Amino acid sequence: MITSGQMGGKSVEQIAQVPLALFLLAITGCQPQASPPPKVISPQMDTSWPWVAAKQEPVADGVKKWMKTSSDGTRLTLLEFDFQANPLLEFGVYDQDRYDEKPDDNLTDYFPKGIASVGTGLNWRWNTVAAWNGLFFAYDRSTEAQGGLARHIGPVVIDGVARHNVGRHRWMFGQLKTGEFAVRFKPKWADLSEFETAADGAQCLVLEGKPLAIALYPKIPIEPGTKLPRTEDKPTDAGHIPLTDHIRTSRVSMAWNRDSSKLYALFVMEPDTENESIRRLRAGEDLGAGWNLFDLQKFWLSKGVWGAVNSDGGVVAQYLILKGEGEYFVQPSRQSKDPSPMEIAVAGKFSDPGGGSLMSFLVGERK
Repeated sequence: MITSGQMGGKSVEQIAQVPLALFLLAITGCQPQASPPPKVISPQMDTSWPWVAAKQEPVADGVKKWMKTSSDGTRLTLLEFDFQANPLLEFGVYDQDRYDEKPDDNLTDYFPKGIASVGTGLNWRWNTVAAWNGLFFAYDRSTEAQGGLARHIGPVVIDGVARHNVGRHRWMFGQLKTGEFAVRFKPKWADLSEFETAADGAQCLVLEGKPLAIALYPKIPIEPGTKLPRTEDKPTDAGHIPLTDHIRTSRVSMAWNRDSSKLYALFVMEPDTENESIRRLRAGEDLGAGWNLFDLQKFWLSKGVWGAVNSDGGVVAQYLILKGEGEYFVQPSRQSKDPSPMEIAVAGKFSDPGGGSLMSFLVGERK
């Protein structure tokens, strides 16, 4: 899983016939550094919108879905939630620590409950349309819990109430009480009162329609035992996580338009594993399938969004999408007992393969 304790970086073939300075400018959206790394990679396929030959399906009133499988086996799914077209749609956060045996103690056994149980267990408030894993979190695997015990790396805001006054990492993402989607750079505790729903630790890729700086690739190959430097977080940067930023792996990302009438959720599912992605980067090999932060940023800029963030991904990437009345398509995480896609009926019995996340984002239709 890509967690707060893991880092990222990667790079492969030198690009021929394209001036290096122009290439770096294209993929970073900012001025290239004076001493670029010796190797760079071209943008990943299907990172421009619209996707060629994508399959489009309606999901619910005001909700659209596009799907495509790239030639390298990467599965892409984009959801569009139109809150003007369907005023009953609501955005929310589910925090496992809120509903365990000791609520809000910043410690929970997150692993047994996957996105299937999370997404189908909230019908007391709304009918869930889609759910996906939330932002980065920390965990302690010295315990007997299967996936370790999870902790928040920063505050979370649920129903207008802020919890966990710990840490500040990169960007706070969520929905303001005025209804707009927004990000804030390491906000003070007192300033969280403007949010209705939010979580800390996002990486901001696009802000007010413009790209934020992403750390350039480290020098590769990366020798065993090498500790990669972490750049200082700045409000002009996406927020650097060594290794994690640059490996091509599974990704979960969100974006919104200028008036916040539309929210987008993008799921990028690689055919191999996160560990293989890290190995490729460290060895200086072709990065393989999946997307990195440059790929995500390029996609969202081509979509013309006002803001975009990267959420947790890698082995913890998972999502659930409404398929019919009371039926859902579920993509479990790679760390679950069975990562195979499945379809479930809320009224029936299903076996949750687990492998969950501390927090999940959801969009539901208010009853």
